[in-house]
Amino acid sequence: LHPVSPRRSVRRFYAGVTTIARMCTNFKMKQAKDGTIVVGRSLEFPTLMPTALSVLPSDYAGTGQDSGGTAGKTWTATHGVVGMCAFGNPQWLLDGMNDAGLSAHLLYMPGGYCTYQPFAGKGEDISQVDMVAFLLGTCSSIAEVKQAMERTPDFVSKARSKK
Repeated sequence: LHPVSPRRSVRRFYAGVTTIARMCTNFKMKQAKDGTIVVGRSLEFPTLMPTALSVLPSDYAGTGQDSGGTAGKTWTATHGVVGMCAFGNPQWLLDGMNDAGLSAHLLYMPGGYCTYQPFAGKGEDISQVDMVAFLLGTCSSIAEVKQAMERTPDFVSKARSKK
């Protein structure tokens, strides 16, 4: 057996699925009378992408990286996060929820449903696989997520609606 880097695994994974016409789906149920909100998602590649439970503490020190491993944005979390991670990296969250009740989901959406900013290399970049940990670790509301996204010159998608 030869050890394979998680970054190489990610590249191989995406290279192998570019011709598959599937995408992840996220849904939210109508709020219950007791205030409960249920969210869910499909994970279209469960046998191709190894996943595990991840717990990031409220003082977690994160570092964003580009696909080549160049360090980008750094942050110290103020919220604890629990979720499902990919490829053995606890920071690469596919889904998660923080101690403020904010949840986020990383979805695979091929076919032009989002666009990506080029990697700037100025120390503030953050990739899509690091974004869930960053947002859940540093934000407690949707308003804070919007502010964080506006302040982060990322190479993450600026989502657009495809009609």
